[in-house]
Amino acid sequence: MRTRETHINVRTTPEEKSRFERKARKCGLSLSAYLRMLAIGHEPKAVPPLEYRKIYDLLTDVYVDFRDDHNEVSANYLMSLIKEMQSALNPEKPNGNDKNMGD
Repeated sequence: MRTRETHINVRTTPEEKSRFERKARKCGLSLSAYLRMLAIGHEPKAVPPLEYRKIYDLLTDVYVDFRDDHNEVSANYLMSLIKEMQSALNPEKPNGNDKNMGD
């Protein structure tokens, strides 16, 4: 794990700080990680709600059932829907995750 020891001080208004903190929370990031991502040119997206994960897990289970029952047509169709849902709702993070930006 990297040790981050160097500080960069940026002055903001209380309202700006609140807005940064609110946006960082919506993305599931610390304020530092959120600001680092902005600094490298990446606009973090808000994390989908917990319901998204529940629906994703349910659809994945149904996909596995179709595949195991050799119902390839339905399995492939469901997988295409799952991928569309992922691309529409899943937050994009550098390198597929935010561990490289971790805090």
